[in-house]
Amino acid sequence: MKTARLALLAAALVPMFGLAEAAHADIYSYKLTGGSGYTVYGVGTAPGQPNTDATLTIDTVAGTGSVIGGAINAAFTGNFSGFTGGAAPNAMFNISLTPGSTLSYGGATYTPTAGHQPMLELMGNNINLWAVWSAAGCASCATLGDTLKNIDPTGYTHTPAGGSSGGVAVPEPGMVGLMGLGVAALVARRRRGARAAGAVATA
Repeated sequence: MKTARLALLAAALVPMFGLAEAAHADIYSYKLTGGSGYTVYGVGTAPGQPNTDATLTIDTVAGTGSVIGGAINAAFTGNFSGFTGGAAPNAMFNISLTPGSTLSYGGATYTPTAGHQPMLELMGNNINLWAVWSAAGCASCATLGDTLKNIDPTGYTHTPAGGSSGGVAVPEPGMVGLMGLGVAALVARRRRGARAAGAVATA
């Protein structure tokens, strides 16, 4: 009876652990270096900008991403479920820039503004964060467009859902729970067998 009850309990817990697994992230990270940097919207490369590094991160499970480093602090959301990564990725996504995203250029702070659909374009050895940025209250500041950065292939990492980028795989919480229940069932069965054997020997 105890074994049957443990089996029923394990079956009931499976959906609960399945929900917990969905919280894991599948993260792709890229080191970005150099590149053309910012462009003046509809004109060309913005002059006199700093050549700073940054990191692009894409979480395909959460549907979030970011480009952070140096003069850029941009976060965004999008449907990245079909993204497969790789050191030289090729993909294009419509994104929504998160409020609070900024660029720094010419001593001014730029924020996303209306103009066209923001996009993230990955083109093998470089990326383009395609959006329109303006500096509020600065009449002399140009409107910025593309942000172009090179991808450093040596700085690519992938952390799969429920795993790690370079260590021993960690069992899912659901599997850990079911293994514990299985051990408990085996212990209970062996104890019953031992008691039964002792009773026969006494008789």
